[in-house]
Amino acid sequence: MENSDAALWYPVQYEGFERSPNTFYSGNTINQQADPIIEWCLQNNYSRVSLIGSDYNFPRMFNRAFRAIAANNGLEIVSEQYIPFTNPAELRGRSLFWKNNADIVVNTVNGDGNKHLFKQIEIEFPNLIERPQVISTSLTESETFNDPKLFEGSLIIGGLSLIHI
Repeated sequence: MENSDAALWYPVQYEGFERSPNTFYSGNTINQQADPIIEWCLQNNYSRVSLIGSDYNFPRMFNRAFRAIAANNGLEIVSEQYIPFTNPAELRGRSLFWKNNADIVVNTVNGDGNKHLFKQIEIEFPNLIERPQVISTSLTESETFNDPKLFEGSLIIGGLSLIHI
């Protein structure tokens, strides 16, 4: 882009590990989502964290930074798993990793993968009370409207605020 003096507007979440004078980054950076999640975990006595994400750059970079921030705040990452971005249905029927006594799941799954992830949670934990607390970085309120019961009790981090579903 620099060679052709072109400009790029990048409105989605930004990993923060690259920089271009020709790119306008307007989405959330990792710390704008990770810091409120860490603060919320500490305020609510959650200390054991499982990470799940789509298998591509943003979730991997988010989790890399989140691990460091979590360690500096006394939180323990008990597991980390990635699901194929191109085939999120692969989740169905697979026992997920948070049966390892995690207090909370930080979800960086994108797109349709969220629907498959929450359906798998519903299968593994049919009783809402027993479900792990999930905070999602890449889920929007509009994605939850078609099936709000599926996402019930979870949280969405948007910008610098948490939204309870």
